[in-house]
Amino acid sequence: MSADLYTERAVFGISSFDEGDDLLEFQKPFARHDIKEPVKDLLEAVKMVLPTALIGLSGQGGAFTDDVIEKMQEHTERPIIFPLSNPTKNSECTAEQAFSITDGRCIFASGSPFPPVTVGDKVYQPSQGNNMYLFPGLGYGAWLCRAKEVSDLMISNAASALADLVTEEDLAKGQLFPTLSNIRETSAKVATRVIETAIEEGLARIKPQADIMDTVKQNMYSPFYLEWKPQPRHRFGSHMVKELHELVDPPTPMGGEQGDLLPTHHE
Repeated sequence: MSADLYTERAVFGISSFDEGDDLLEFQKPFARHDIKEPVKDLLEAVKMVLPTALIGLSGQGGAFTDDVIEKMQEHTERPIIFPLSNPTKNSECTAEQAFSITDGRCIFASGSPFPPVTVGDKVYQPSQGNNMYLFPGLGYGAWLCRAKEVSDLMISNAASALADLVTEEDLAKGQLFPTLSNIRETSAKVATRVIETAIEEGLARIKPQADIMDTVKQNMYSPFYLEWKPQPRHRFGSHMVKELHELVDPPTPMGGEQGDLLPTHHE
């Protein structure tokens, strides 16, 4: 994206040219000319800018006060409130605050986990905005197809694949991410979309011979711990090694010619 287009699409905040030397070079294209006095606090900034989203990355616990959230919901039907700072004591607000003050209308995700919140007769399940939903599938997909690089489109399409997995039932409960108990399936679908995008962009060094999703699932690591107890006075001989290999049956590493992605096979 060009600098001009980026500036054109920017949402201007509270940076002002009146800040003088305190304004960093990268802030200048987004600075406003209509702010003559310093903005004293977040509540004043919210009143001035009328934002639709608050994203907390400050590490300042309680920065999103009740007054700030109340002012947000006055001008926004569904305010986005993301207190992403960790640990919990540094979270800018709690899920209880966000859902209760907005009567369940907020779009909420936090850096730290919060328990369910009851508003009236409805229970909301706060989402934890964590890279565990996206990063494993993104990295795995890029590795599996031996991508030359991880492009912007691979990242954005991975995010779209993740969003597609959120159900109407999830959204009704206030969840922004798929159920965590299904995280392996989530990662598999994200990885599949990453590989598809890498192929479309000509970045994949190896390509699937079979269905991409099947290949992704067959090559995923599966933690399997063999319960085994040696018999007393029994030597660990070659026949026992063979028996263990037959039980575990480890997958053969991917191979083949450059440009081919082989599904896992067993000898």
